[in-house]
Amino acid sequence: MRKFLWAVLILLFSGNLAFGINNVSIEVVNDSRKICPREKISSDKWIYNSGTNTVDLYGAKNEIISFQIILRAKKRLEIANAFVQWEDNDAFKTDLFYESYLFAPEVPKKEVAEPAGEYPDPLIPFWDPGQKKRPVALPFVLAPKRNQPIWVDIQIPARCQAKVHKGVIRFRTGEGVRIKVNLQVHVWNFTLPAQQHLHAWIPLYWERLAEAEKLNPKTIFLQRNWPVVLRYYKMAHDHGFVTQITNGVDQPDIEWDERTGKILSIDWRAYDRYFGPILSGKAFADGTPPSIWKVGGWLWWGLRDGDKPFFGGDYQKAQHLTPAYKMALRSYTQAIENHFEEKGWTNSELFWYLIDEPDFKSYPQLKTLIREITETIHAVTPNIKHMVTISPGLNPDMIGAVDIWAATGGTYWVPAMQARQRHGEEAWFYQDRPPFVGGQCLNQNGLSLRTWPWIARRYGVDGIFLWVGDFWPDDVYKNAVNWNSDNISNGIIFYPGGKLPEIGFPAIRGPVSSFRMKEWRRGMEDYAYFQLAGKEADPIVKKIIHSALNPNEYNPYWRDPLWAHEGDWNHNPKDWEMARRKLAEIILIKKNKKSP
Repeated sequence: MRKFLWAVLILLFSGNLAFGINNVSIEVVNDSRKICPREKISSDKWIYNSGTNTVDLYGAKNEIISFQIILRAKKRLEIANAFVQWEDNDAFKTDLFYESYLFAPEVPKKEVAEPAGEYPDPLIPFWDPGQKKRPVALPFVLAPKRNQPIWVDIQIPARCQAKVHKGVIRFRTGEGVRIKVNLQVHVWNFTLPAQQHLHAWIPLYWERLAEAEKLNPKTIFLQRNWPVVLRYYKMAHDHGFVTQITNGVDQPDIEWDERTGKILSIDWRAYDRYFGPILSGKAFADGTPPSIWKVGGWLWWGLRDGDKPFFGGDYQKAQHLTPAYKMALRSYTQAIENHFEEKGWTNSELFWYLIDEPDFKSYPQLKTLIREITETIHAVTPNIKHMVTISPGLNPDMIGAVDIWAATGGTYWVPAMQARQRHGEEAWFYQDRPPFVGGQCLNQNGLSLRTWPWIARRYGVDGIFLWVGDFWPDDVYKNAVNWNSDNISNGIIFYPGGKLPEIGFPAIRGPVSSFRMKEWRRGMEDYAYFQLAGKEADPIVKKIIHSALNPNEYNPYWRDPLWAHEGDWNHNPKDWEMARRKLAEIILIKKNKKSP
C-alpha cells in the first residue's frame, strides 16, 4: 500500500497536478485567440481535455497546425527548459515560441480595434532556428499573476501516415518540476498543395532591415548579408506569402545612359547567384518557386529627380514620359523577360510596381504617365504585368491602363473589380480595417489577418498584400507605435532577430515571426482547403464571411456609417475550426470517390 501511495505521489508530481504544488496553472487555447496578460481565461474544450491533459488537433499532410499553452503562476517562477517527444517514427517538426507583449494605446472608434492594453505579437523561438541547440527564449520567467502564452507549431510531413499520432510537451521549472501536456494529432488522408492559387505578397524596406540586423546597407548582394536576408525570404515562404526587398537594391547591376535610356551593360551574376535558388524553388524545403515576383525598380523608378537612374520628366510635373524613360523601361523589360526564360524561371508571375497610390487630384497628369508605362510594357511583352494601387470603381478613366488593380478593402468595389477580371485583368486588395477586411494592426483580434484569404475566396480575389512587413521603430520590441498613433504597429509582420537583446534575449541572425504572421499562414492554409474542396467550399465560406470588402459601392465609403463597425463575418474561432473540419470531410469524400 505504501509503495502504491508513493507511485501516485510521483505521478502527481510529474504531471499537471503538480501545478497546484508549485502555484502554476495552465490553459490551452486555439491559434486564433489573442490572450492578454491579465484577462481571466478558460481553455477551449474543443481542443483540450483537462481531465486527461490532452490537446486534440486535426490536420492534413503538409500542414502546420498550431495552438497556445497559457502558463500562469501565483509567484515568480522560472521555466528552465522544454522538451517535445513523439511516440512513433513520423517525427513532427515542433517549434515552441515565447509570446512577447507590446502595449497598444487607445485609438479612435473608427479604427475598430481592441481597447488599450498589452497584446502578444513577437514570437521568440525557444531555440535558434539557425543553431538548433542554442536556446533563445529559454529560460524565461513567469511573472506573478500574469498569463504567459506559449505558441506551438506542429508541422505535419507530406509523407506522414494518416492516423492519430501521440506526443508530449514537457516544461521543466527552475525547481526541477516537469509540467506536461499530452498531444494527439489526427492526420487526415490528404495533402495540402505547396502553393495556393491566391497571390500573397509583403515587401520589405531594405534600409530598416539592414539597420536593425546590423548589415552592410550598400546592397543585399554581399556574402555577409545574404544568410540573414535569405532567412526572411524562407520565413515568408513557410508562412504562405512572398517577400522581396524592393528598394531598388534587388536588381541586376545596370549601367545606364540616362540621356537616351539605353542599357550600356547589365550584369546578372549577383542576381542569379542569390535569387536563382529562390526563383527555381531550390532555396525552399518544398522546392516551390514564388507565385509572384516584382521585377526590379522601385516606386517612381526613373521618374524622380535625385534618384538613380533618372530619365527626365519628374512625375510631379511631366505631362508625358520622356523618350529616354520609354527606352529604359522597354529595354529593361525585354532584358528581364529574356533572362528569366533563359534561366527557366517561368513559374512566377512577373510584375512592375512603379507607382503607389497616385494622387490624381494633385498630379492629374499621372493618369497619362501610368497609361504610357503600361503601353510601353505591353509593347514588349504581355507576360510582365503592371500593378497600380488604385480601384477601377474610383478610377474608371484608368481602364485599359492597369493589369493588376490593387485596392484597399474599402475601395474594392466588387462589381467593378469583377468586370475587370472578366477582361483578363487581376483584382487584389491590401490593408484596411473592418468592416471591409480584418485589421492588420497589433490591437486587433486573432482572426483579423486570417480573414483575408477567406474574403479573397468569397469574392474571387486574385491577390492580397500588406504594404510592408518591417516598418520598425528603433525600439521595436518595446514600442508598438511606429508611424501612426491611430494604426498601431501597422506595417509590421516580421521582427528583427538582431534586436532581441532589447528585451533580454540573445540576438539571432534573421527574422522573428509574429502572431500576425501565424494568422496569415492559417488563412492561406485554409485557402488550400478551398482549392481541394472546389465549389463545395463556397457555401461554407459564405457562412463564415457574410460580407466584406465593398460589395455595395459606398461612395465615398468613409462617409457611410457602416465603416466604423465590426466586420460582417463570424467572430467565434471555434466556428472557423469547425468550418475547416467540414472542408476536410468534403475533401475526404471527394478523394474516396476518386479511389478505385
